[in-house]
Amino acid sequence: MIELPLAASAAAAAATVPSPSAPSPDPLSTSLSPHLSALDDVHTRFLVNLPEDELSSAPRIFFQIEQAHWFYDDFFCDADPSLPRYRDLRSFARAMFGHSPLLAHLRAGFDVLWRGVVGYRRAGAGYGTLLPEPA
Repeated sequence: MIELPLAASAAAAAATVPSPSAPSPDPLSTSLSPHLSALDDVHTRFLVNLPEDELSSAPRIFFQIEQAHWFYDDFFCDADPSLPRYRDLRSFARAMFGHSPLLAHLRAGFDVLWRGVVGYRRAGAGYGTLLPEPA
């Protein structure tokens, strides 16, 4: 076996590793718009791995979609101003129901589910606070 000197080994290794500034090929970036790519990301983060019992509960689904909405707004929209900012949770939830294959069977009943979840949320006590940032 022939061993390369350390400097030659490092040079050979560096030649095969792409530089950090070189973009890595991302199959989604060329096939999906930035908006659909962002929806895919939050769908994967917040809905795909939900346990079956949570996927069968409208309030749990909407609570996850609410988390996805905040994540989308805070991370994707702030980084890319061309992305649409949904004016409220309902419009974002409707977009997620339209985008998610997991929720496809519930699309036709979206309005009924939404009204039920709004009633559910109003029936329970809520805690929290808003911390506005100075403009």
